Amino acid sequence: MPDIIPHQQQPERLHKFHSLKGGQYWRAKNDIPEQCIEQDEVLLIESLRWVDNALHTVILRTHPSKYGKDFVFKFTDAAGRSCRTTKSFKEHRFLFNDFLDKFEFADDGQDIRSQELLAAQNRVSQLTQQMTETMSDPEALRTELLGRVEAKKASSSTPGDDKKQLPMVMELSSSTEIASLGTALSSGIDEAKIAQLQQAVEFRHEIAQAQIDWIKEKNNAISRAVMAITPYLEESAAAQLAIAEESRETLNKLMDGIKSLDLYIGKDVVVNTIREGESAPPHIPLTFVQRKLAVDEETAVFLDIGEWFDFEKLPLFFHALNNHPGLVEQIFPSRRCVVCMTTTRRYIDYQDRWANWELNAKNQTVFLMVRDGERLFQVYSGVESHLGAHTLFPTTDEQGNIFRGIDGSQVTFNDVSYTDKLKAHEMVALHYYRFLILCCGLDHRLKLFGEFYDPQDRLSFVSMAFQEKYCRFIYDHDGTGLLDDPDAKVRPSIEEYITQANSHLRSGSRVFCEWRAVCTPNTAPGVVKVDTGTSYRSYYFTADFINDEGMAVAFTRNNEICVEVPVKKDIYRRTRANDVREFNAKVSLTNFQRDPWDDACSVGFLCLDAVKADDLDYYIHSRSSRKNFMYYIKLFKRLSAVLRAEEEQEKPYRQKLIRALVDGNIGTKTNRAEIVDKTVITWRADKKGQPLSEGIDNEKSWKALLGMMDLIAWRGLSHREAAVEMAISRGSKPLRLIVTTNARLALYVTPTAEERDDRVEKHKWAMLLTFKMSAKGLTLDSSKPALLSKNSVCETTLYEWPEANEWKGLKSVFSSFHEKQRAFEYIETGKEDLRKLSPANPSEFEAGVREWMTAYCEMNDYRKTGGQVQQPRLMIPVGIYINRGDWQYIYVTTESEAAGYFYHNSSERLKKELYQEYVSRFAHPEGKLERLETRGNRLALGMTNRTPDIGMFCADRNVEMDSVNYGPLSYSAYSQLQRIENRLFFVLAEAERGLHRRIYIADNLKSDNGEFIIDKLLGSSHLQVQSAVDVFEVILPKSLSEGPLPVIKSSGEIYRIHHWFDICPKGADPNVSLSNIEAPVSQVTRHSFDSREAAIMHILMQKDTVRKNISEDRFNTPEGVVERWY
Repeated sequence: MPDIIPHQQQPERLHKFHSLKGGQYWRAKNDIPEQCIEQDEVLLIESLRWVDNALHTVILRTHPSKYGKDFVFKFTDAAGRSCRTTKSFKEHRFLFNDFLDKFEFADDGQDIRSQELLAAQNRVSQLTQQMTETMSDPEALRTELLGRVEAKKASSSTPGDDKKQLPMVMELSSSTEIASLGTALSSGIDEAKIAQLQQAVEFRHEIAQAQIDWIKEKNNAISRAVMAITPYLEESAAAQLAIAEESRETLNKLMDGIKSLDLYIGKDVVVNTIREGESAPPHIPLTFVQRKLAVDEETAVFLDIGEWFDFEKLPLFFHALNNHPGLVEQIFPSRRCVVCMTTTRRYIDYQDRWANWELNAKNQTVFLMVRDGERLFQVYSGVESHLGAHTLFPTTDEQGNIFRGIDGSQVTFNDVSYTDKLKAHEMVALHYYRFLILCCGLDHRLKLFGEFYDPQDRLSFVSMAFQEKYCRFIYDHDGTGLLDDPDAKVRPSIEEYITQANSHLRSGSRVFCEWRAVCTPNTAPGVVKVDTGTSYRSYYFTADFINDEGMAVAFTRNNEICVEVPVKKDIYRRTRANDVREFNAKVSLTNFQRDPWDDACSVGFLCLDAVKADDLDYYIHSRSSRKNFMYYIKLFKRLSAVLRAEEEQEKPYRQKLIRALVDGNIGTKTNRAEIVDKTVITWRADKKGQPLSEGIDNEKSWKALLGMMDLIAWRGLSHREAAVEMAISRGSKPLRLIVTTNARLALYVTPTAEERDDRVEKHKWAMLLTFKMSAKGLTLDSSKPALLSKNSVCETTLYEWPEANEWKGLKSVFSSFHEKQRAFEYIETGKEDLRKLSPANPSEFEAGVREWMTAYCEMNDYRKTGGQVQQPRLMIPVGIYINRGDWQYIYVTTESEAAGYFYHNSSERLKKELYQEYVSRFAHPEGKLERLETRGNRLALGMTNRTPDIGMFCADRNVEMDSVNYGPLSYSAYSQLQRIENRLFFVLAEAERGLHRRIYIADNLKSDNGEFIIDKLLGSSHLQVQSAVDVFEVILPKSLSEGPLPVIKSSGEIYRIHHWFDICPKGADPNVSLSNIEAPVSQVTRHSFDSREAAIMHILMQKDTVRKNISEDRFNTPEGVVERWY
């Protein structure tokens, strides 16, 4: 009998397997903790997944009581640490065999779920009934609330705290009535009764708060109970969907098959004939090209098309196919070929929301291009999903990545997510399978591909054997096929190529410019003005360009690389005929920045010094480069034609250079053309784009060309060791060995300690040693500081050492090393000019007044004044300020007119003379004396990169000075500082906060111990007489948690300032700061100083955001307080 028992159970297990369906309930045999499933828990089968007609995965819906909730899992990581993580469940997946081991069929599953739903509904009813009964029974409600109050007091009270005990409060609440003020007064009132009333009120407040909390708790509990019912109802709907899942999947597969058959019979398939002709020979297989091509990118190689090329311009493409055999060969790599194409990848803005959606969708429509010998066809399909992908057939990664998890791991057959990946793979396969069905129909109905297979194999067109025998697949998108471009991996991208080309820009460079793109208010202010109206570009042109684009030679002006553009401007006259004026406008290429919104339609300018026609042709014909950079192709074609024409003109002259190399037995047959090419590029860059013919015909240039070729070919490297020895002998390391444009050998080396200048910024210049060559060897001819460029066409590199990487591409804010030296020498001259501002030096002070008079006369008598009397600006250099790529001088100047400073500090004789000179330029001198006397004698700090032109004064009325940066200090704060050194303290502190800001004060304006002596040189002429003062620092409570808030005695209003400083006369009463304020809690600290300025410095160093109160009554400053800083 025991042997019969398992035999009887086996049919039951088989019965369960065969009856397994969606919508059934199954019971867990044991706990499954990793998925939060408990023993005997009943779960719904939500979905069954099949692979090769065998059940693979069973998906169970999470129990409604746990659906979507977070569960905490504890685990130990590899390091042995205890960790926690949170996870929620909505489904549980099991492989079929694991499912049978862990679950059993639950015949009573539906009844159990109904009982659980009923229990959840009863819970809602129970909670609702409890709340209603308690609310309707006052005594029960009172008992509940008193218990809550008692529990709260018990939890918040501390041992020994018997100030508020519940029994006393309850007794008071029942015996003490809370009456009106009149009733309380008539019945007699004392301090004890007031305390009793207060306790009664507090108790009633606690009862009311407890009732609110109780109602909120009950409402929240009912809400949670109601929400717990929702997953049960959702599961009921999911069960019905699970039951119908199998039939729904079958119907979907039938519909997919019907759509595929529609493709075969040609329903909604349109074939347009582009060109008729002879078919390809039968032995040529049918080739499928993987990559999807864009019509505009392919056509741009042969036609000049703009950014507005869209689906309406397709006839231009078909016309080009008929007229340009090269375009056909470019698109179709085989004479029997199928290519997938779309009009454009670009998004075109049609200035209308709905037009953008509709027309761009048409631009993205995908179609097939078919070639059969000379015959060309275009094919549209009604079911475009098979062409909606980015390739004609799937890439290797596209197929493999489907079966990878989020972490990149491989998803295998034994993973529960395998069926999801398989379904995704089937959807991708369906798209490409439909493509084969479409091609099969085109062949069987129209013979679109010609004769290329045995007629007996006609019905096996979509089979793998047919494809292997008669078809070829080019994986050009993968980069593994015959059409792979190996140069694309080593060549820079098209944007990087443009950037590299423009990095050679220098004075004398040949530049191709698109004038409307490169001219902006920043680059060409003479012909472009900012538009304050509604202009789209935010600026407008004041002149017309004679040509929209053209070649120009760059030149340097004001440390900027510039070119000139020919323009014309209409001149309108009233008395005679209008005229057209033509002139050249300056355009600064240094200030040009490409508009990020116009990347696809403009390059601005391109430096041609290192550009070759072969490079341009590569990018024109490189399919990967054309993608998304179609506009550059049009530009590159024009430039390539120009450079090819130059090459043709230069051909006889280059041949002459090659013959010279042959005659001199220099170089080899394979590298002579390269030597000539390097030489011509370097020579032309130095000669500002002169044609090579001028260099050949000119004897001096001819010798320079021969010398450069000789050095480049072999002689330069032969002297490398000697050049290195000379570098080492001077204490330097070699960096780069070059040939210069005047046929000299030169070597970049590191500077010695004496040659470095690290003031303000780290030293950036290497040393360039230029040599003379003779029969005895190398001799040093000259040395100079020079920046080591990353690449320069004005020199030919023969050898470069690894140490050069530390120096290549460094940039300084100064245009040259000598400019930096001149700048530091100039700020040293300020010391003598500062003496001219001190009346303690009468002769020097009078010289300063005379300089002012000279500048005043120059400015108003010999220069344009604009109809107003102009005032010279005092500019005494004391330092240098650097902010990122810009630098300026720091000057000591005056806050107002310089004449006022000199007038205040002059002798009576000088005052009279200065006044006479001052008023002599005014048409109405009345009141000018008072104006001079009221002008203060305050000195200030300013910045500009300009220098004075008459002594220490600038007579240019257009010069503007920037204010130095005081950081968080307000004007009302730093304007109170009279001493220049005190102002510099905050300016230097603010500069140190920035990574790109630096300030350097002249060394001769510092004492031996590093202290500034500027104010010592100025004397006391700019300082007002100041007496000793006291500063009271007042701190009051900001909130009730710190104490009672202060109030104004007169009005009772809260005083909103909680921290301030009062400057008072020496010895003032400390209570003066709070004389008009009632502040039970306060902290007043006295600080004594010899002067008001020292007191202000103390205040600003304590809190740099304070400012001086300039309002009369806003803060109710009491009498006895001189200044209030808050």
